[in-house]
Amino acid sequence: MRNLLSTKVQRQLRLMETLIQNRNWMKLHELAEKLGCTERILKSDLNELRIAFPSINIQSSVNGIMIDLEVNTSVEDIYQYFLANSQSFQLLEYMFFNEGLPIYRTIENLYFSSANLYRLGRNITKVLSSQFQIELSFTPSEIRGNEIDIRYFFAQYFSERYYFLDWPFPDLPEEDLTEFADFFYKITNYPMRFSIYRMYKLMIAISIHRVKNGHFIDLPNHFYKEYYPLLKSIPNFQETLAYFSKHFGLEMTPDTIAQIFISFLQNDIFLDPQEFFNSLEDNSQARYSYQLLSQILERLSKQ
Repeated sequence: MRNLLSTKVQRQLRLMETLIQNRNWMKLHELAEKLGCTERILKSDLNELRIAFPSINIQSSVNGIMIDLEVNTSVEDIYQYFLANSQSFQLLEYMFFNEGLPIYRTIENLYFSSANLYRLGRNITKVLSSQFQIELSFTPSEIRGNEIDIRYFFAQYFSERYYFLDWPFPDLPEEDLTEFADFFYKITNYPMRFSIYRMYKLMIAISIHRVKNGHFIDLPNHFYKEYYPLLKSIPNFQETLAYFSKHFGLEMTPDTIAQIFISFLQNDIFLDPQEFFNSLEDNSQARYSYQLLSQILERLSKQ
């Protein structure tokens, strides 16, 4: 996710993370060496960060640099600030909510030049290509590629970009979405902590938005045999679908429900840590993720 941030912003984010993790005085030259920049650039970054985060006390003295976080400030606030002020993420979010617009409207609404717009689009596609099959098109505006990748990416983005009490979908009232999510959640009796439940709602909202814009996932053949009978066995299922169709302005058929929830039935998505650990023996992608996570934690422990 952070690879889409500019080099300068990535450095400033690493600086804030380093100061927060350390919580002791750090010499300016040590910080500069750690971040791979000059002391002059580091001083400039510190001045910009003080302006950007007035509630965070970034102290300077003969002892070096130290940060003091107030109780009501968290690392998440810092991530949200950088994501909100990134041109790349501004473009991605704009295109998510404004598909089908001509390029001149995108340029006008985002105050980008045509050259800057195409440059950002190429860079976003290139950076994301290592993990996701996602491509931006501007004639008209459209996010295309692997639909599962697109939904996963935006679920991750919205979960990091917005405060947990914020609701980023103006066309989907949260109260209606929650009622819809709870209806299917209660059928399964699946245990969910708050953080997982929030991600569950975000993924449903993203799926509904994408389906309303005509983006679909190819359903596996076994889905019809295994899951359709379960859907049809739900009491008053057709009446419930008609009820939610009116709320969302989308015809809720069994096929639509399948499109909304298919992401949760993929082999590589886990809603519980224990599920993830149980899959390591048989799931190569899970093993790769586990090895990568172990390497990251090992590097962090040595810092």
